Amino acid sequence: MASNIVGVIEGLAAAVPALAYLALALCAFLENIVPPVPGDSVVLFGGFLVGRGVLAAPGVFLATWTGGTAGFMAMYALGCRQGRAWVARRSSRVQARFEQAERWLARYGLLLIVANRFLSGLRSVIAIGAGVGRLEWRSVLVAAAASMALWNGLLLWVGGALGRNWETAAAWLQAYQRIVWAAAVLVVGVWLGWRWWRRPQAAD
Repeated sequence: MASNIVGVIEGLAAAVPALAYLALALCAFLENIVPPVPGDSVVLFGGFLVGRGVLAAPGVFLATWTGGTAGFMAMYALGCRQGRAWVARRSSRVQARFEQAERWLARYGLLLIVANRFLSGLRSVIAIGAGVGRLEWRSVLVAAAASMALWNGLLLWVGGALGRNWETAAAWLQAYQRIVWAAAVLVVGVWLGWRWWRRPQAAD
């Protein structure tokens, strides 16, 4: 799917650059709504096109930053309107991610939203969790925009620095996502182990 989308964007960039920016914004928005949409790969590819001189860095950054922030806030609004009823209709895997996001939101609050773009696979449920928890929308918007700016800036820098070597850029992103998931599993495992270890002591 990612290869098809980046192929379309490359074609648009060569023909009508304005449509390429629009496509980047749309992909960044839809990644929050429809997780299979490869938003990170598309942003990275935008940086790759910047490195080749096909697109301008400010345009790519603004398009992906605006689209990604709007997508996060759309899921936040969904959480505010439908709350746990929406989560209850999702798969058990999504529900487990939502519960994890709720625990982290209760502990870290807006800091988790600032970090959300760096947590692949949890972004949408963090947005919904913020809505369910009724976090103040202006603060959520600022935190989400800051997170999008930091993450997109990093991806654009990597994509531009790697220039024409798209395969290396894509491999870098996949490796990062695997590391994030391994770290998340480790954190959850340590937390569960700590809870298990503490429970007998509390009973005593």
